[in-house]
Order: sequence, then structure tokens, then C-alpha cells
Amino acid sequence: MAAVEVQGTVDAWAPVAASVRGAKHVRDARPNQDAFRFLPRLPAGEGQTPTPLVMSVADGHGDARSPRSQQGAVFAVETATEVLWRFLQKTASHENLLVVKRLAEDMLAKQIEREWQRKVDEELALRPLTPEETLALQGGAGTPASPGSTVSEGHRRLAYGTTLVVSAVAPDFLLHLQIGDGDILMVSEGGEVMEPVPPDAGLVGDQTLSLSREGAWQDFRLRFYARSRADPVLLWLSTDGLSKSFPHATDFQAFARDVLASLCREGARHVGESLPGMLEQTSRDGSGDDITLGLLFRVPSVGPAGASKRAAGAHVAAKGGAG
Repeated sequence: MAAVEVQGTVDAWAPVAASVRGAKHVRDARPNQDAFRFLPRLPAGEGQTPTPLVMSVADGHGDARSPRSQQGAVFAVETATEVLWRFLQKTASHENLLVVKRLAEDMLAKQIEREWQRKVDEELALRPLTPEETLALQGGAGTPASPGSTVSEGHRRLAYGTTLVVSAVAPDFLLHLQIGDGDILMVSEGGEVMEPVPPDAGLVGDQTLSLSREGAWQDFRLRFYARSRADPVLLWLSTDGLSKSFPHATDFQAFARDVLASLCREGARHVGESLPGMLEQTSRDGSGDDITLGLLFRVPSVGPAGASKRAAGAHVAAKGGAG
């Protein structure tokens, strides 16, 4: 069963998301191991005064060593949206975007890792790994899979292994964080597609970094952009099951342009209703993997929420992100 959500507007952005079980998962009777979340959560169609918004998607690893990755992905999107939401509230009074950018670089990845680990450890205390799950983890670690053996606390978290992609829209900046695979796109009103976060260096094929690794905060990639009249009209977050369904990156970007055209022509509600079927067909024709797509659609020709007093130094912050 597909999960779909269409919300009201926030600061002229309309949130839309859908998550579908991959065709291979349907055939193998496996669950959808993706997750998504927005903050704040609004009644559909309800207009709001300008306010921040956070969107996140996660892709549980789904292999034998990560039998609880579906829950790990849920923990990831819950944690990321909560951490970024608190950050946006805490920094709302800062007058210089350079200060906000440095705080984001110093704090966010560490807080996400720490709070995700806490959620996982609390569940493990309530629901310890089964003998079968423990054996799977031991085998994955390359150690003998002997009954009665245990695994370290840190390695137990691999059972919940997941990637994470999260974006935040504030009145005067955009913020993106990512660990592992997945895609963030920013699409302009004219259809220009930009990938603000570069891919992981040194990884090949289906390799990915994981939130479950001790010290995972060091693997996060962060980008920070001051808002301007050149803001994208579409922010796009998706798990890798979507991009891997296309033979070339140009085909994936063309699909993003088609979605934007539908949003402009038919509106967020109509696109939200048709999105699950579109993604299910894409999975059948492409990767066969679970697919989750989160969209933040800004009404064309609407500028940023306002040129704020934090504009001092904003042009510097817009030039580069944190690695």
C-alpha cells in the first residue's frame, strides 16, 4: 500500500510526498523500507503565514544485516525533522546568516546521529535482537556466526541501517543535509535542474554510507544557500530507487521537469493524488526498488519570504556549503 501526503501551503511552498513499495519487494513479500516526514504538519489546503518547513526522506538498507531498517528509516526522518525544526526556531533571532551557517555545520549532523542512536538503543533495550538477527549481523561483520555470541552495541545499530536526506526552508535560507545515497534537486521556474549536494566520493555501484556507522556525523554532506529572487520553485528529495529507474541522469532530470510542469499546470493536490501510481509504474519499469519522493513546490513568481535583517553576509554564505 502506498503512503501519500498532500499538505497546505507554508511560506508559499506546498508539500507533497508519496512512498511506494518496490516491484521486487512486492514479488518477494518484503515491506517498503523507505520513510518520509514533514514539519510542521498542516491540514491539506490550509494557508499559513510565513513559517519554516522541514522535509526528510530515508531509505532503510533492507539487506540481511539490517533486518530492522524499516524502523531505522522511520527513526531517521523523525529525528532529522525534529532536529532541524528546533534549529530553525533557535536561530530565528540570529542576525547574520554566516553565524547560522557555521552553527549548522557544527551542530546538526552530530545531533542527528546522537538522537537517532538514542532511539535505536531505546528500542533495542525493549526488543533485543533475536538469535537469527544476531547471526545475520555476525556474518555481515565477517566473524564466525556462532549461537550464543553477541555483537557490540555499535554494531547492533546496523540492524537499523538507513540513509537520510533532509532539507529545510527558512524565511531567508535553504539548508540540505545528506548521508548515503538518494537525491536532492532544486528546479528553477525555467526548468534548470541543480543538484546542490554532490555524490559520495569513492563509492561505486550500490555501496552507500549509513547512519548506523559510529561517527556517521562525519559522513554527512551539508549545503547552505541564502534565499533570493532566484530561488527554485521546486525542492525535490527522493530515495535512490527513483533515480536508478532511469538509464541516464538526463532522463531523471527530465522526469523532474515533467513533474514541475504538472505541478504548475494541475496543482499540488492533483499531483499528490497521481504520484503513487506514477512511482509504482516507475519501479516496475525500472529499479524494482522502493521509491519515496518528497516535493516542496513554491508558487511561481512568489519571491522569498522577505529580505531579512540577516542579509548581512548572506551573499558569502550563498557561495559555498560545508563539505
